[in-house]
Amino acid sequence: IWRLWPQAWAIPLEVAVDAAGRTVAVLLLLDNATGRVVFLSAQGHPTWDVDFDEARPIGLSLSPEGTRAAVNLRDGTLVVYELQYGDRVAELS
Repeated sequence: IWRLWPQAWAIPLEVAVDAAGRTVAVLLLLDNATGRVVFLSAQGHPTWDVDFDEARPIGLSLSPEGTRAAVNLRDGTLVVYELQYGDRVAELS
């Protein structure tokens, strides 16, 4: 179990690392219906996070170069993020 802040706990479900080990992403289960993906630098510092309140994430992948992340949601949606800007670039349902 991972402590997010003093009052909140999360269960890590999956960890993804790019080929060079510079970007790490952790998929966290916050409760039975919600989750969060936290992106960390190679030094372990949080760089960005995304909350999923409507559909819980169940899968996570990083591109080999660490520039894109794909998050699979329980409802079948695949969300793709471009990491250098943190913008969602595509969504498939």
